Amino acid sequence: MKSFTEVRTSYRYADWYLASKEAAARVHKQRWSRLRAINDQAYFLMMFGQLEDHVNSQCKKLVTRKKTAPRWKDRRAWDTFDPEREPFMNRVALLTDKGGKAFRQVKYYYEDLRCEIAHGNTAVQMPMALITVAAELQSLARALHA
Repeated sequence: MKSFTEVRTSYRYADWYLASKEAAARVHKQRWSRLRAINDQAYFLMMFGQLEDHVNSQCKKLVTRKKTAPRWKDRRAWDTFDPEREPFMNRVALLTDKGGKAFRQVKYYYEDLRCEIAHGNTAVQMPMALITVAAELQSLARALHA
């Protein structure tokens, strides 16, 4: 998650600015509130993109390691496997138990938030403060490894 800290810091400044405008507004308070919600969504996409990049790189590491197993019996299923052609959640499943908490959290963030927001559903509400979501995304990245 190469730029995660910078993205989170940038979010804090942008949100502080929008919050101060919202608090000072005598009229158009809802406009500033809506801009804050859109800002949350935009920064969420940037932060989730960092998690996606982490998952992709960890999958590549895992597949490369499996393809170099000395015995064909150990590598045969991996020889033709291309993680870039797999759906995102299948790549996540390579890194964590599909029945586990980490998988369920990534699935929620991916399907219920990321995909909805990325495809134009601006009515999506963040489930909690974005800074809390950011901490969870970082925690998930630590849990998802080859």
